[in-house]
Amino acid sequence: MTSGSVWAASTPSTSSVQGRVPVLSAPSNNAPQAVDFSGTYATPGQLSTGDTVVMTYNYTDLDGDADNSLTTVSWSYAPLGGGADVPITATNVPAPNSGGQGTSTITLPIGALGATAIKVTVQEYSATGDRLAAIRLR
Repeated sequence: MTSGSVWAASTPSTSSVQGRVPVLSAPSNNAPQAVDFSGTYATPGQLSTGDTVVMTYNYTDLDGDADNSLTTVSWSYAPLGGGADVPITATNVPAPNSGGQGTSTITLPIGALGATAIKVTVQEYSATGDRLAAIRLR
């Protein structure tokens, strides 16, 4: 038992794994650091409570790392009367592999009625390696 403790104490520390930055791009035009929005709307061209909004992106990681971007996704709305943004729960499906598509879907809650903005933030993030860059979308 003591030799295990000595071995652990004498092992040099290792640095974190670093790799190339994963890239999210819009499926509609392949624009990097962009996403597409679609959904099901009660009134075309207008958001209403109960509508479904879908954010879709292509995930590319030249190191072949799995997509973990949706662990960073954050949806919210800015209430009409002001105050702190209110979070909206999302259903997230990460890209199955590099070159695949990921989605994040919300249903606009009744509390968002009259909201001044619907917001989403997502960071490009892989399941392994250190994050080297991030993007914010609004």
